[in-house]
Amino acid sequence: GGTTIGSLPWFIPHSDETRIQAEPSLLDEFGDNEYYISTKMDGSSHAIGLDENDEFYVCGHNYRYKDDGKSSFYEFVKKRQFEEQLRFYKDTIDASQIAVVGEFCAPGIQRNRLELTAPEWYVFTVEIDGHAVSLETMDATALTIGAKTVPIEEKGIKLAEKYPTIESLLVRAEGQYPNGGSKEGIVIRTCEPVYSQTLGKCLSMKVINNKYLLKNE
Repeated sequence: GGTTIGSLPWFIPHSDETRIQAEPSLLDEFGDNEYYISTKMDGSSHAIGLDENDEFYVCGHNYRYKDDGKSSFYEFVKKRQFEEQLRFYKDTIDASQIAVVGEFCAPGIQRNRLELTAPEWYVFTVEIDGHAVSLETMDATALTIGAKTVPIEEKGIKLAEKYPTIESLLVRAEGQYPNGGSKEGIVIRTCEPVYSQTLGKCLSMKVINNKYLLKNE
């Protein structure tokens, strides 16, 4: 939570993922592209960013937060010195805007199913000058600013050959967090951004763990 001072700025992407059951055709769109599977962390989507005027933003899922000591994420950002490191990175790559989105997980958020004892933020999306970046660039961005990324479980090619049905993906989504209960599921993306005709944006989808749903919903 925290004091909100506006909606999500235009250059920070909203973090909704499409569920494979809603759009089964997404599986075929992966084609021969290299893909990666990441763990869907169970927390709350939060973001930081710098616009073309070098104004710094700290945001939740839908709103921008004020720096007044009431936002636990803003306090986390200041403690980790993300603003200073993001400014350095933006200058280094000579970008106009940069947005970094991740899952903020901590005691007191959802049910803390990761069983964390201290807050952590796991980066899953980076956009530079309005464009999604590759997995390699996302990793480099997170490393430079001192943040973690979501765990990468698998990389491969020809996703539909390895997981030809929704049922096979549902089995793949099962598992547990290292210190906690059933994980929420997985997110599948291409290692290099690929435009999806179905989504009208970069190709990406989530697969929710049915055991998580049965236990928690």
